[in-house]
Amino acid sequence: MNQSLIKKLVFALIVGLFYSCNDDDGSPIPLGEYDFGAFIINEGNFTEGDASISYYGYTTAETQLNVFKGINNLALGDVAQSGYAYDTLLFVVVNNSNKVEVMHRYTMESLYTIEAALPRYMTVAGTKGYLTEWVSFSDAGRLSIVDLTTGKIDASITVGFGAEDVEVISNRAYVSNSFESTISVVDLTNNEVVGTISMPSPSPAQMDIDINGDLWVACKGGFDANFSPTNDGAIFKVDLGTNEVTGSIEFNANVSGKLAFNLLKDEVYFYVENNVFTRNVNSTSTSTEPLIAGEDFTSLYGIGVNPDTGEIYLADSKNFVEDGEVFRYSSNGTFLSSFTVGRGPNGFVFN
Repeated sequence: MNQSLIKKLVFALIVGLFYSCNDDDGSPIPLGEYDFGAFIINEGNFTEGDASISYYGYTTAETQLNVFKGINNLALGDVAQSGYAYDTLLFVVVNNSNKVEVMHRYTMESLYTIEAALPRYMTVAGTKGYLTEWVSFSDAGRLSIVDLTTGKIDASITVGFGAEDVEVISNRAYVSNSFESTISVVDLTNNEVVGTISMPSPSPAQMDIDINGDLWVACKGGFDANFSPTNDGAIFKVDLGTNEVTGSIEFNANVSGKLAFNLLKDEVYFYVENNVFTRNVNSTSTSTEPLIAGEDFTSLYGIGVNPDTGEIYLADSKNFVEDGEVFRYSSNGTFLSSFTVGRGPNGFVFN
């Protein structure tokens, strides 16, 4: 990494320390043009290199398209898989371009690029980033540890096939292996896999840790020899003290593989086909009544919950035929608004 990029990164990491109140009227000093809104990660069409980031301003209710390219005069790449924000940094994982683009969270200025092999998701704990990589369709996946100061990968740990999402808690990382029915447990003290959690359904994907310290996993389900869904997807709760599955939400259907939590981490949100559901993490209900019925959607492809307002954001890919659309709902399922974004919206980052 050249000296110019190092200076940019150092600035990005420390600028948050200077976020304070205005001396004259007590109002917050803006961190940048994009400090009060939602980023929409648009996957784009496979091999067409048209991935993009849209921005929705909370107070203006206006949408800006392709903001990364507009600021940096650079194409984002091919297949933006996910986004993750930490401090003043925004990490956008670009799967088929084999990279992670790192930018300033509030200005969108490009800082550096992490090279990877079919990367999927990223999180940060302490001073390190943790990045999953499929590697290939025939090799086992891996969890790579990123030095956030240099943008270099310090170490990589082989996990299961199709390494997908990652959660870190108490010096352990949990990696969902989407080509299998397992979750790898990695001890980050010595960077070794120390256990495997077997899931009752195939294709574990997105995960999150709730207010009780339990891990929630969206298992998409499988397909038979004729590529028809086997209708065995479900949302599972795992006790991380025992690594045992202690609860499930089942629909006799394949599920999306995506989930989201509210700020308190006591409500989980997910969707099955075009219907959106929510469940309190302590509930034993078996109800399959949707919070939001899906008659207005073409093809739901992503979900997020604004941690400050509890508003639910839903991404409609429109089957990649046209630009996507985002729908906003209140936490109780009341429709608020919708707006057009880039092609294939699949996730959100809230500033």
